[in-house]
Amino acid sequence: MEQELHPNAGKNDIIEVDGVRYQRLPIKTHLITDKDNILDVAEKYGKPVLSKPGDVLFISGKVRGLHAAPRHSACGHQAAQAGL
Repeated sequence: MEQELHPNAGKNDIIEVDGVRYQRLPIKTHLITDKDNILDVAEKYGKPVLSKPGDVLFISGKVRGLHAAPRHSACGHQAAQAGL
């Protein structure tokens, strides 16, 4: 699943925070619902494009909101870091 990453139309892919420049590139996924295991989604779509040391995968607040229910509490920050 090779994916060419480009910024969304009208968005700058480079942002600067506290003097550090970051490149933000959206990763196209299927429609994520509360039925999806967020760690499986992160691995399926993130792992193929996170290729350099220091690469970080951020998950949209909209998607995180789907997984805020207690039944998804095992999908915490440490679990996500360990999976990728």
